[in-house]
Amino acid sequence: MDRKAWIVVILCGIGLIANMWWSSEQAKKYAEQQQNQPQVEQTSEEAETNPVITAPGSSAAPAEVVKPESVVEAQEFEIVAETGYGEDKEAERVKYVFTNIGGGLARIEYLDDPSNKHTNGPKIVNENSNFAIGALTFGNDIERGGYEVVAQGERFIEFRGNTFQGMVATKRYELVEATSKEGANYRLTVKVSLELPGEGVITTDSIGMFFGEIGPEIAEEGVQLSGFGWLVDGETDFTSATKFKGGMFSDDRDEISETLTNPTWVAVMNQFYALVLSPTSGLEGDARLIARPVNVTVEGRQPGDAKDVKAVSGYLGLGSVNVAPGTKKDFEFELYAGPKNYEMLKKVGGERQLVMFYDDMPVIGFIAAPFSRLLNWGMHKIQTVSVNYGIAIICITLLIRIVLWPLYAKSQKTMKRMSKLAPMMQEIREKYADDPQKMNMKTMELYRDYGVSPMGGCLPMFLQMPIFFGFYRMLQYAAELRHEGFLWVPDLSQPDTLDHVFGFPINVLPLLMAVTMFIQMKITPKTTDNAQQKIFMFLPFVFLIICYNFASALALYWTTQNIFSIGQTWWASRQPDVELVKKPKKKRPSLAELQKQRAAMSQGRTVDEEPKKPKKRQPRTGG
Repeated sequence: MDRKAWIVVILCGIGLIANMWWSSEQAKKYAEQQQNQPQVEQTSEEAETNPVITAPGSSAAPAEVVKPESVVEAQEFEIVAETGYGEDKEAERVKYVFTNIGGGLARIEYLDDPSNKHTNGPKIVNENSNFAIGALTFGNDIERGGYEVVAQGERFIEFRGNTFQGMVATKRYELVEATSKEGANYRLTVKVSLELPGEGVITTDSIGMFFGEIGPEIAEEGVQLSGFGWLVDGETDFTSATKFKGGMFSDDRDEISETLTNPTWVAVMNQFYALVLSPTSGLEGDARLIARPVNVTVEGRQPGDAKDVKAVSGYLGLGSVNVAPGTKKDFEFELYAGPKNYEMLKKVGGERQLVMFYDDMPVIGFIAAPFSRLLNWGMHKIQTVSVNYGIAIICITLLIRIVLWPLYAKSQKTMKRMSKLAPMMQEIREKYADDPQKMNMKTMELYRDYGVSPMGGCLPMFLQMPIFFGFYRMLQYAAELRHEGFLWVPDLSQPDTLDHVFGFPINVLPLLMAVTMFIQMKITPKTTDNAQQKIFMFLPFVFLIICYNFASALALYWTTQNIFSIGQTWWASRQPDVELVKKPKKKRPSLAELQKQRAAMSQGRTVDEEPKKPKKRQPRTGG
């Protein structure tokens, strides 16, 4: 590289470091402002007319609350799902803790979650909500009255109690009896029955059900990865929690709602876990999905890194409800509350694997999504043999590079031939320095004469882009990588931060990736195309920015392929040198030859065939 190029590279590096340091400082300032922000107190008069209940440490009011006529003592009831699967492997044990307040699921505890060894207790979903999953809503009100347990067993519990508009609700929660035990511990059947003991008829579309709250687990988890989504008529849609935050010309939003027709499922989720509610019967007409933000404080990987983030709570309208005395309105749902593991969700069924939202990526999502699914499948298959996910990622990377080997070898030959054209290219530049149009025309003639494609050297890199982004999306939500270690990396789903210098994280694998990529670019045969040279020069910095604070598994994949490419380039350099042979020009036919061809075609013969001579007629004889 020349002096100007080195200056640009150094400035880009300084800019990258400065940007990351500034972002870190801004995040700390924002967290301090949130902690020091004074709480707004309600007057007793306001509290009476607008009673609200908020999550611990939350400043947002998810909904108004129906005040019970008398104080009801809260009671909890536990059901532990511990179904095993496989010959020597057991599924994660899940504890469902139910409450009589609202007659629903207070929280879900994952007893064997890998994150438990780093915390004081089990991982919990719906931890920051004061509402039970399964609690009914009416408009902006949510029930908080006491329910009675009318039946309970090892795998089910049934509540009964008064609810809105004088109706009585019966709610039954039961572990799913799945034909496939894969993921069975994360599944619950939810049955809700509404009846009217008094007189009159209830007709309303204002009744709904709360189906849970979930948000980032740690401070470093991107808020944009939490949100809500749905599947309707085979089409998915995802909305990030960042949409609740206002912009330059808009205020923060207290809720986002969507009207859905016959939804297959609705969901709230964070990066690795999801609450997926699938209506199976009873839902009539359009259903309204409402998502609300919940302010929560989560801890970081480093002490003192706690910050306030947005969790998301979900409410699903029950459509048109018509209840008369002596009749019932029954609803049935299935709730999946577990990790976003693509292979497991695929076996669970109900198209729940689409909650991974692999195709929800701007521009190239539809291209990257098939690679995400294929790479996830391959990683799981290899992991069953190699045991370690780090080894599985390395193996699948090597398989990809072996498949691409012929293409890479052809690219290397093209670049060698391009480098041999350098002297002739320089002559053209000097000769036509004052005529760029003529220079380009002569350059293309040179490429054509020697049968060289200037884009041939970039082709393998372009073909790897969909694979890279497929890996990127797949690893972004791969719950199975959480707390899976490899070499010095404690968690392949997070950056491999060894230490901090002035608040800046030192992530080794992305730096190693950039170094190996730079070496690869240096030893690759140089092309005569300036545009290609500039692309190759800046690629290491582009990939460093993409991978630096991303899952270390992605940097492991790209570092492995860089090392493989270095070896491949070294091997190619030891092969016999390619010859630069000028392609023979096709001779253009002259005007006379063209006329001859036209005449031959009109007589139905080829040019080389002689025209048929007329037969000699025999002389006539008299007689």
